[in-house]
Amino acid sequence: MREGEEGSGWWCVAVTRDSRHAARIRVTCRDDSKLARVKEAVEKTKAVGSRMLRDQWYPVKVDTACRTAVLDEHGELRTGAV
Repeated sequence: MREGEEGSGWWCVAVTRDSRHAARIRVTCRDDSKLARVKEAVEKTKAVGSRMLRDQWYPVKVDTACRTAVLDEHGELRTGAV
């Protein structure tokens, strides 16, 4: 999916086939608002017998990352760390 003329770029970062299940695809979006719009479009146009699976989030391990540079003293994400 791509934004209209006034937009800047694609909504999806990647669309890949699931290696374990050839009939499944995975969609990765730029942010939550784009993901919500993609889900809405899928629900409106999905084929009979198809379904959308739940969101899957995966933890990412980053070696040699300074934890205090990302999280504050309360364990919350610092502004600008993203």
